[in-house]
Amino acid sequence: MSQKKRGRPKNVKVNVRSLLEYLETLPAESYVARNLTPDKMIWIKRYVEELGYLEAMLSRLKEDIDRHGEVEDFVQGAQRLRRANPSVDMYHKTLRTYRGLVNKINEILQGVEVVW
Repeated sequence: MSQKKRGRPKNVKVNVRSLLEYLETLPAESYVARNLTPDKMIWIKRYVEELGYLEAMLSRLKEDIDRHGEVEDFVQGAQRLRRANPSVDMYHKTLRTYRGLVNKINEILQGVEVVW
């Protein structure tokens, strides 16, 4: 018969969109709720708001990339060039920012893994 491993339980996975609802329904005696101070909750709410904005921005950038492609023809006067669509670079930078905010939330909420 195998014995269960002791130690910290596995992280609960919670979607970004349902994170605040999940935190509000946590029982007071849970590990996460005991370590969640009011100032941490303020930061989490700010991060979640920012993540919502970034999700909308990523969606718009993705639509632009789908519409115009990753490479575009750039015309300036008589000069014609092919260049990377600026939306691709913005998409990658925004995605990096999004991941950074998710990581910050994960650092604050030990015991909960935020997924998107």
